[in-house]
Amino acid sequence: MTHRRFGLLLADFVLVAGATFASFLLRDNLDFQPARYASAAPYLWATALSAILVLPAMNLNRSMWRFSGPADFAKLAQASILIVAGTSAVAFTVDRMVGVPRSLPFIQLITLFFALLSGRLLVRAYHRYRCRPKQFSETPGAAVETVLIVGLGPLTELYLASIDELTGGRANVAGILAQKPRHAGRLVRRHKILGTPTELEDIVANLAVHGVNVHKIVVTIALESLTASDRSALAAIETSRNIPVLFLEERMGLNNASFERFQVAAVTAEDQTLVAANQQFARVVHRPYWTLKRIVDVVIAAAVIVLIFPLFVLIALFVAWETGLPILFAQQRRGLGGYPFTMLKFRTMGSAIDEVGARKADTDRTSRTGQFLRRSRLDELPQLFNILMGHMSIIGPRPLVISEMEPQHSARLLVRPGLTGWAQVMGGRQVSMNDKAALDLWYIRNASLKLDVKILAHTLRMIVSGERVEADAITEAWRSLKGLGDLGDKSRLAA
Repeated sequence: MTHRRFGLLLADFVLVAGATFASFLLRDNLDFQPARYASAAPYLWATALSAILVLPAMNLNRSMWRFSGPADFAKLAQASILIVAGTSAVAFTVDRMVGVPRSLPFIQLITLFFALLSGRLLVRAYHRYRCRPKQFSETPGAAVETVLIVGLGPLTELYLASIDELTGGRANVAGILAQKPRHAGRLVRRHKILGTPTELEDIVANLAVHGVNVHKIVVTIALESLTASDRSALAAIETSRNIPVLFLEERMGLNNASFERFQVAAVTAEDQTLVAANQQFARVVHRPYWTLKRIVDVVIAAAVIVLIFPLFVLIALFVAWETGLPILFAQQRRGLGGYPFTMLKFRTMGSAIDEVGARKADTDRTSRTGQFLRRSRLDELPQLFNILMGHMSIIGPRPLVISEMEPQHSARLLVRPGLTGWAQVMGGRQVSMNDKAALDLWYIRNASLKLDVKILAHTLRMIVSGERVEADAITEAWRSLKGLGDLGDKSRLAA
């Protein structure tokens, strides 16, 4: 860990400590009572322990505060909830929170999130003040280009910020055209929404009357988001007024994420079957069960984290003592839609290099604690945090290492990967990748609450007795994939 990252971690820890003391003061109506802190010492120590574990696990010290945004603020909220939940779990286990008002955790949660958020917002504001753009071009007489923006979305804000940061006053935004008429008249980063793309000709003509000549039009949304009339208006203005229309998505080298990028020519009959499934399974995941499943995932993951937080602490201490730091092992895997995410595990292996620089064998690197964690699957517990963050589900296809991801297996990416899954309990590491893919697709097609409960029960059996190949389940999975025609039957999807 670099000095800067350690400094950020220390700053967050100080903010957590300050917020905790502030929550006591707020609870006591700003009446400072030293005896109160003495009686609540276990709660304070539990807060410190929770913060030490949660802050680095959430990678808060890796983010750059001056560039913090909504995604970072969401992680702050998650970290605040986990710290308070962990504190409450540990303190209740130690002394049932004697001397701690029952309202304190709620007050602490609010002050904690506010403190972490305020620190980042202050750094962001200071950085923006120092790096504020110059109002005028450094070159006298330099040409100023007038831009009309079409689209309202995240790329719009990014483009406006880029103009402020990089152009030095050489670009002028005439206004923005939004897709919905109700947005007309509102402001985005002080720039006015003038109307909709279908009104483009009238808006350009009206700007010209007021001495504003549009030099180019920049579209900041995907082409697919534009209606037929919007596209006609853009084509007409480019032809009639010779105003170039640029698509920001194209200029930035972006394209729509789709499973088509994984499609390749099949090599075997099994591959052909899987590729056919890729093309037809997309509609299966629109069943209402997947929405319900996400809600259940969050509730169960949060509850389990709170209930077993002392176990997290105990495992972390054993790992740190026998294997060393860091406690967690992070590896990039493919998630929903094929997007990579960082999957967490408790670290079970030591350094790959010995004292003289030679590479160690894996058997020499695995500690006794690591062997136990792998055998009992307890090394997977940190993935409960992945579930809370939306990267994973409790039940689903196991996430594969990116290098192991084959094109014909891409339909597995239609749903969130799971902590455990049908392929895991029906064979796990003892079956081929194609058989795993077939089992996972069978699960996606037949997912239900009853099936998820069955998978959990099989998971417990697997932990006790080890992996076992269920040949009948594999045969049934392949048989169902060969009858893909009935996927179009809506009554079947509703079942």
